[in-house]
Amino acid sequence: FSADVHASESDEARLLSSFVQQHRLETRWDQLPSQGMLAQPRQPWADTNWPDVNGGTAWRWNAPGQPKLGSYARLTERAVRAMPAEKLKQLSPAEKYDVFVGRFDFPLLRMESEKLADLQGEDLSAWWAGICESWSTSALQYREPEAVTLIGPSGIAVPFGSSDVKALLGLYHHTGQIAGELGISEGFDLGESFEQAIEFRNKNIREFGLSCGDGPGSCDDPSPATFHILAANFIGRLGKGFVVDVRPDERKYYQPAFGYRSRVLERKESHVDVETVLTTATDIRDVSADKSPGTPPSWEPRQPSGKNVTKELGYRYRLFLSADGRITGGQWLSARRPDSIFFRNALPGFKGYLKELSRIYKPIELRN
Repeated sequence: FSADVHASESDEARLLSSFVQQHRLETRWDQLPSQGMLAQPRQPWADTNWPDVNGGTAWRWNAPGQPKLGSYARLTERAVRAMPAEKLKQLSPAEKYDVFVGRFDFPLLRMESEKLADLQGEDLSAWWAGICESWSTSALQYREPEAVTLIGPSGIAVPFGSSDVKALLGLYHHTGQIAGELGISEGFDLGESFEQAIEFRNKNIREFGLSCGDGPGSCDDPSPATFHILAANFIGRLGKGFVVDVRPDERKYYQPAFGYRSRVLERKESHVDVETVLTTATDIRDVSADKSPGTPPSWEPRQPSGKNVTKELGYRYRLFLSADGRITGGQWLSARRPDSIFFRNALPGFKGYLKELSRIYKPIELRN
């Protein structure tokens, strides 16, 4: 398999060839479905990317004025135990989890504070910098969570909104026990080493496409052949989504893809020109914008009320075909294209400091 008709055996081609064999993917054009959509309740939910500029999961999104981390004082156990339910609802996801498990030294809040401190001197207007890749993978793995009020080891009834739980699921994917597609079962959790957790996570992602450089034309995007084979097989044949970086520059706009539809623009013996519309759940509708408020967090889940935020992205490309009709390479015809595509799953269950997520996470019930 060649990722590009003019390319030799590239890293992407070797990775895709291994992926095709491992997952028994179909590469014959005529055998691939022209459209596909994950059925409910497996469609991913939308949420904020918990931007670093707000303090990540330490953002008090449900409080008046939505205070950012650094603009409010650290809590004490005494103050928390005196709080009425309405005030507890206004705490950040990180604070709520720490309170729930009775850790009044607030390790999650401290982690976010340390991360914010490391960013001092950088451009903190970068609202798009957050945990978008991790909320995307968690949105694909877990059904949308309910809002719940639970009494944890602390003995305090803590109210979690749907987005509070989404933030914690995303944080678990960001720092927790990550298996990835490489079959590695060992990892690090938040209670051991945050830096090692991130390093482990980054090493164990199956990703197609590399990061962009600074200049125009410096992006090494997935080939159209890779994109079409993965979309048609995973969404169309296997009923599984994947994460796509939808903006082809140095910024990362990861979103969970769960639907596509393709139409033929022109068909010839050696190639086929295709237009494909990819459907994602999104933390931002206008992916070309430099500044945007993004998708707001919500107390109630979005999907039951039909308020899930989705985006359709159109791509045009040419696929080259072998004599027996297999896709052998491609050429982008549109300026818009995915910057990268990756696959990753967390290990079943919850471990480490975030293990109490097994009690907090309650999925909504939706009919297919």
